[in-house]
Amino acid sequence: MPRSSTRTTSRRTPRRKHDPAPSPAPSAAPAIPDPAKRRLRVFAFDPSIATQFQFAAINTATIQVPWEPPPSAENLDNYAGKRPLTLGPIGDYLEVIDHDPGSGCFYEPVDLNDPRLLAQDGLSPDEANPQFHQQMCYAVAMRVINAFEDALGRRVLWSPREFDPQARRSWADQFVRRLRIYPHALREANAYYSPQIKALLFGYFQAGQRDPVNLPGATVFTCLSHDIIAHETTHAILDGVHPLYLEASNPDVRAFHEAFADIVALFHHFSIPESLEHQIAQTRGHLRTQNLLCELAQQFGKAVSKRGALRSAIGSEPDPSALEREISPHTRGSILVAAVFDAFLMIYENRAEPIVRLATSGTGELPPGRISELLVRELSAQASTSARHVLRMCIRALDYCPPVDLTFGEYLRALLTADMDMYPSDENAYRVAFVDAFRKRGIYPGGARSLMVRSVAWQPFIAGLPGMDFFKNGLVQEPDDADFVDEQERVNFKKQDKPMDPERDFAPGVDRFMQFIRAQTYARRLVREWVPALHDRPEIASLLGLALGVSAPKSVRRRHDGRTEDAVPSIRIRSVRPARRVHQDGRTVIDLVVEMTQDRYGYTDAQRQSDADRNGPERDAGGKAINYDFIMRGGCTLLIDMERGQCRYCVQKDILSQDRLDELRRWREGGADVGAKTDLRITEPFATLHRHG
Repeated sequence: MPRSSTRTTSRRTPRRKHDPAPSPAPSAAPAIPDPAKRRLRVFAFDPSIATQFQFAAINTATIQVPWEPPPSAENLDNYAGKRPLTLGPIGDYLEVIDHDPGSGCFYEPVDLNDPRLLAQDGLSPDEANPQFHQQMCYAVAMRVINAFEDALGRRVLWSPREFDPQARRSWADQFVRRLRIYPHALREANAYYSPQIKALLFGYFQAGQRDPVNLPGATVFTCLSHDIIAHETTHAILDGVHPLYLEASNPDVRAFHEAFADIVALFHHFSIPESLEHQIAQTRGHLRTQNLLCELAQQFGKAVSKRGALRSAIGSEPDPSALEREISPHTRGSILVAAVFDAFLMIYENRAEPIVRLATSGTGELPPGRISELLVRELSAQASTSARHVLRMCIRALDYCPPVDLTFGEYLRALLTADMDMYPSDENAYRVAFVDAFRKRGIYPGGARSLMVRSVAWQPFIAGLPGMDFFKNGLVQEPDDADFVDEQERVNFKKQDKPMDPERDFAPGVDRFMQFIRAQTYARRLVREWVPALHDRPEIASLLGLALGVSAPKSVRRRHDGRTEDAVPSIRIRSVRPARRVHQDGRTVIDLVVEMTQDRYGYTDAQRQSDADRNGPERDAGGKAINYDFIMRGGCTLLIDMERGQCRYCVQKDILSQDRLDELRRWREGGADVGAKTDLRITEPFATLHRHG
């Protein structure tokens, strides 16, 4: 008998041809990722251009801004990586509040997440629609923010609120999450950034009866000018990087603020393909002729001056003596703008020359009439690439500038050094173009031995600094619980690893508030554990531009406000931030940028200054310094290689420099508008400056 078995077999019935195939097991649909960008329509220039027949087709543009997701259960958490975009628009960086104080009216906020608006790239440009005004302010400002983040390799942080040492305040009280934008804040021909309330305020006004482009008596809105929005947003970003540049300590500082904002606005023109190609075709590739790309705020300029654009980057012949005469921030700043634009034109023309030669069989002379569409596209590509590179050079240079008292010549040195760090080989002579253009405008780098590029750039810092192992191996201690507003902030902070690591702590995905906390923690640790090592080596003071040790002049502000005789001068860590760049060979390099400053009591009379240097300033019964004439600031910007624990560059402004002290006295005696004597700034510097400019 066969052996019994418990195994059972089943007979498989073959499937007939007409039977349906078995259905696959149900599975979850793949997750749909968020888009990288949001598309929004704006005026490429301003509404007045759209009413001129020759420009009507190019004044409406669709631009891309970083995607901020719609509200959801996941991203409404205050500490999530990506914050939602809500009505306003209100996102992670910006908060548009459309309140008209003159009428007391709040306009209904736009919802950019409305599916109908998502499907058609936002609202159609409309001068009479307040919701479009909100959309345009948000779109242009976000685009500028994106340009800075792309160039600097880190997220934009707004200038913090002033810290009151008398009141115990958490870091959340200082941190500015969003820059506010008020599209209809002023009933006047003005727009400005307010450092006090951390906001952009835009005005509107009536056009005159003889306005050359606007309907007589019609309302002109500054919030509809692409250039004005970009200009004011740049002021706010620059204030976040260098807050002390609001102090008019020399004629170049406030002029630099205006010039830099104009530079950013100008070069954004070259990133809109339709208008760029139109103007390349009209000028036949010759951008030295008058064109829309080189002009700022057409509608506003014609409405207030009845002539032309508010400002232009071309048209003025280089005058090396102009800087000696001009002290107005706008006029003086226009010299810097012209120098940067001259360098751009040299770079563009050098890139375009082989293309023109190829298109003209080697003659280089274009025939009369319209140039071909193919040539227009090729020249436009070269102009766009050149503009993008020049703008990135200008932005990256901010990390190589001194923390106070900037001059145009020092900015040139920062430009060259930043570009050399990114691109060691300068095959197309971009840096030579900058030196040449600045020279023709009378802008010379103080301290350089010649105008050779390597001589003009900052020299590497070869001296050793004490305690540099701190940067290589240091651990960041936890801040006090009182630094946080609530338990959730503290918990989220403690989730992060403790070793100091800028690549991780300031990564793009880290919440901006956590990045702010980390920067403050770095600064606190530096003051407590690294700065004392500097005071132990007073012989290096001149290298850093600082006063070190107990024997330093008593006019330099001390700890405890100088009441302790043996106290060393106080050093304030103004900023700790990463500088991330992709090297020419593909490596990603991160430096830690540390800004340190000191304050010195200044006197117009040389004898009083000498007495204060020897004995300290006069003090009231409470120990507070009195009867000084002004505050002089000094210090340095350090670029530190964290991997090696080595200082690569030190850009300093000597706190004990007699030349700087004399120059500041002359500048004040000449009627400089430097504001309150305690900090050399006025309450709303840009409100007055833009009203008069």
